[in-house]
Amino acid sequence: MLLFILACGGSEKDETVEEVFNEGPSITVTVLNERPIETEPLSIQVDVSDSDGIADVIGYYRSSDSSYWNQVLLWEGSSSDTEQTIEAEIPVLWSPGTEIYVKATDAGNPAAYSFFPERGPDEPILVEVFPESLSLPYTQDFEGGDLLSLNWWSPCEGRDTFAFFRNTSNGNGEGASAYHPAGSSGIDEVRDWLISPPLDFSGEEGIMVGWWEDVRSGSADSSHSLWISTDQRLPDAGTYVEVQTLDVPLESGWRRYRYVDLSDWAGEPMVYLGWKWTGVLADEWYIDDIEVRALGPDLEV
Repeated sequence: MLLFILACGGSEKDETVEEVFNEGPSITVTVLNERPIETEPLSIQVDVSDSDGIADVIGYYRSSDSSYWNQVLLWEGSSSDTEQTIEAEIPVLWSPGTEIYVKATDAGNPAAYSFFPERGPDEPILVEVFPESLSLPYTQDFEGGDLLSLNWWSPCEGRDTFAFFRNTSNGNGEGASAYHPAGSSGIDEVRDWLISPPLDFSGEEGIMVGWWEDVRSGSADSSHSLWISTDQRLPDAGTYVEVQTLDVPLESGWRRYRYVDLSDWAGEPMVYLGWKWTGVLADEWYIDDIEVRALGPDLEV
């Protein structure tokens, strides 16, 4: 509460006018989640105080690409509540980012409010939100929908004419597979990716990945490799490192590729695996029945 006293002269007696200005609550907000996950709540701590009491505290939140604010009542009090530490939740988060701010209103008359951050909706807190990682063991047989609906991405470096897509005519045994066509002569080299959903390696000491594949027209011009990222999903962010250059068979037919050890990345909460086809006119590559699981003996070798 601030009090301004104004003295007015120029008459037989001075008149003193009191003007009262009610300042909003003092407020700070702390995000408690170490690693916020999409679709899950965000835990926050709100410290708020005001000598007039605290009437209510409201949280506002939205996806970073949205113009619409949602709101949730975090706390409701009275004139006797002059200082509070509130642990509350923003109900849901969106990746890659969720914006939040908090508004606190005091119990004065007239009431006053304040924001945290100070400019509220004009400069909200941007919370980095991570996608939900899938636990192990994880398998994928490419049944039930196209690659994107299965949360498999197929980005291309350069032209996208020959990107991986779901093929329903040649799976391991039967059914569908992820497929990359042979390319074409007379074009610049293409570098095409098949990228997994985010996987959770945090509870594992050793991990390996295996899959079945059918390579047709394999040759010395064929180039297959396996990559991994613990940060960004798209390759153009530069966070992928090569795990292994893969052997390319010269004879067609379904075979299981030997398991590849991924234990160097054990403990990571978010891991993307990327199968990469590089070339111009090379081979056709079918991939099916991918399995990521705890490290163990490969009994089929």
